[in-house]
Amino acid sequence: MASAPNQVHRRRTLMREVWHTAYIGERTVDVHVRRLRGKLASGEELIRTVRGVGYQFADARLVDLS
Repeated sequence: MASAPNQVHRRRTLMREVWHTAYIGERTVDVHVRRLRGKLASGEELIRTVRGVGYQFADARLVDLS
């Protein structure tokens, strides 16, 4: 997600990129995103859910890969 912060990342694409499989269960991605949000709890939305599609960063300026 960080390499393309403005893009909406589909659940199946995230499964393929992270777990190298076509299907684990789409809820697996949801659980991992929920846990990540809990660890990043800052009072503002950092990862936005695009309903029916997937996830993206709420503000691409927050991503720094340098």
